[in-house]
Amino acid sequence: MSCNKCGAAVTEGSAFCSKCGAPVGTVPAVAVPVQHPPPLAEPEQELWKGRFSGKSQGHWWVLWFLAMPVLVYLWFRVPAELQKKPYALWGFVAGAVLPVLFIMWSFMIEKLSTRYRLTNYRLFKETGILSREINEIELVRADDVSVRQNILHPRPDGAPPRTLRHRESDRGQGDDPHERPPPPAGVAQRGEPVVPAPRNRTLFLSDADRRRPVPPLPPIIAPDRVYCGDAVEGLRLCPPADLIFADPPYDEDPAWHADWIAGCAGILKPGGSIYVCCDWTFSGAIQSHLERHFTVRNRITWRREKGRGAKRNWKQNMEDVWFATKGDDYTFTLVKWKKPVIAPYRENGKPKDWVERNGERYRMTHPSNIWTDLCVPFWSMPENTPHPYQKPEKLVQRVIEASSRPGDLVVDPFLGSGTTAVVAKRLGRRYIGFEIEPDHVRLAQKRLAERP
Repeated sequence: MSCNKCGAAVTEGSAFCSKCGAPVGTVPAVAVPVQHPPPLAEPEQELWKGRFSGKSQGHWWVLWFLAMPVLVYLWFRVPAELQKKPYALWGFVAGAVLPVLFIMWSFMIEKLSTRYRLTNYRLFKETGILSREINEIELVRADDVSVRQNILHPRPDGAPPRTLRHRESDRGQGDDPHERPPPPAGVAQRGEPVVPAPRNRTLFLSDADRRRPVPPLPPIIAPDRVYCGDAVEGLRLCPPADLIFADPPYDEDPAWHADWIAGCAGILKPGGSIYVCCDWTFSGAIQSHLERHFTVRNRITWRREKGRGAKRNWKQNMEDVWFATKGDDYTFTLVKWKKPVIAPYRENGKPKDWVERNGERYRMTHPSNIWTDLCVPFWSMPENTPHPYQKPEKLVQRVIEASSRPGDLVVDPFLGSGTTAVVAKRLGRRYIGFEIEPDHVRLAQKRLAERP
């Protein structure tokens, strides 16, 4: 057995050569001849000439020669006492020298760029790897950089350069050459639904949930239930309610809302309240329909932070909630809110009309009809569901706390994914909800069963 590097004999079982110290099996070094670039062909000469050979700097030189007499003329027009000032002399020198430095720097940058382009062009002629156009030569992709290095710098063992890898037409197709163990339980495999991330707390329906029947509208509506059925039909069978919270579809004809609002007027107790959500497109129609049956008290506007931008309009970033009552003796529990203090005023060193606790400065104030502290549910919130128009629980909680008492009946004719029912149950109110979409009814049932 002999060393591949120096040829000396090596003892059987030895890992290193006793003469040169090289590991056994080392590939002998191969002298790589110096490769001089071939002479420039006609297309390369066209690249090397033209604007890369300095002609693009020609117009700069012409401008400089034309500007110099003007600069000298202005210098002699300056008063003699001003010429003696240091800044005047330095300004003249800078005006004459800086353009020359700029032209030389530009010429050097273009020369270096041209040499790089010519190297790529020669590589294209020898291998056909690179894509070339007459005015632009660039690498096909980042993988070609290693190919270029292998061609310009051959490997010592004489191995051929690494060939290009071709991207599969469809990733993930074909057999796996290396057998791998199956993934652990809970990890989605190919063809199976993706498991949500650990921080994703959105409530989804499983296949078993979708197979469960939904309760239809019975002849007699019982409290603390959600039903699958039409809102107008459900309101006709519903018992008297103390509070109605309605979030109707926004894409219906404005005249359609007259029917269900009339149904709400038939079940709302004297002294009860109704809140109706809408956007600006049919807010006026909702007001008109409410004024036929109720006394409109206010219009609440809340900011929703998921509006879409528009190029030729203002971004839709708000919604309305109309507040009306049946009579003047209605329930309204005033709950003061925390309002951050922007300019804290002190009197004798003590806060005046505001409180500072745990680094938080605020004052307790009466709630207004502009709500800017709400957030549309998103994926990391436990109240979030796949329902596309879900309202925040905080909004519904604020309404129920203000316009009902514990034990009162809260009705939602457009229940959606069950937000009103969940909040009413948490606050000790009875609830009834109607929803025409079966999967949304199942979501509401699951929220009521699994989440407080």
